[in-house]
Amino acid sequence: MATSVAAAAAPAPAMNLEARLRRAFHRASGMPPDKELNESFAFFKKIDRDLKRQRPWPLIVDCCGGHGMLACLALAYGKALDAVVIDSHRPNSHDALVRAWSTADDARAPRYVEQPLQTALPEVLAEGRPTLVLACHACAHLTEQIVAICAAAKADFCVMPCCQRPPTSVKTAMHELKIPSTVAMDLVMVGRCQQLGYEVHLKLVDEKITPQNRLICGRWTGESGGGTSFLPHEARLQKTYDRVHGRKRAAPPPLAKARRRRLPWAVLALAALPVLWRVRLRLSR
Repeated sequence: MATSVAAAAAPAPAMNLEARLRRAFHRASGMPPDKELNESFAFFKKIDRDLKRQRPWPLIVDCCGGHGMLACLALAYGKALDAVVIDSHRPNSHDALVRAWSTADDARAPRYVEQPLQTALPEVLAEGRPTLVLACHACAHLTEQIVAICAAAKADFCVMPCCQRPPTSVKTAMHELKIPSTVAMDLVMVGRCQQLGYEVHLKLVDEKITPQNRLICGRWTGESGGGTSFLPHEARLQKTYDRVHGRKRAAPPPLAKARRRRLPWAVLALAALPVLWRVRLRLSR
């Protein structure tokens, strides 16, 4: 009896932040579908490495955000000092989500910019703060615009495209390689981002959560893939070619060779000067 009373009086184990947010989500009304919740959490967890590049990020932007769940998660987890949601239409589910999660974890609400992407994103990035731009399941043409705007502002991004429509040239390649059109278009996007000056990583979330599960994460470096110097590769190739064919590498010019020979003697002469000076002093006494 005493054991059962003690067990009943024992406090319930503390819930982590994700559990508290999920509980508040399911208890509230007017919320987005559960599918949106699972996709947002999967997206947010998969970009953990990108989120840690700034501790926290001065600004995180949730593009084509709708309910703005990614921006809300960034603030709830303390990954951003400020967060902005950009969408041309602000749904009622955003306000319901903010109310539910502010009660669950006293989280701040993101700013909502109800304007077209092409106008709002350049204005937000013009603030000049280090910024991470996010977009979960933005249509392919919107994803392309996000990447182009980020490149102009030298901002990092993590995007998960959807609704890709491959052109004829890509259709031919995907049929030859026997890969889905969405995969082919995401690989095209990776190459395009590298050309713009990004270090790019492709990440996958569980396809049971969403079939459009490829995340493209770009970190701005300014080094365009199209401007890469091939001279180091050519030098290594020439060295290998000479070794295979028994060719000797050309001797250095005589002047450079003479300089290399004189260098040790010059060093020895400088090192001997203090000794010679002390000998001179003794002989003069």
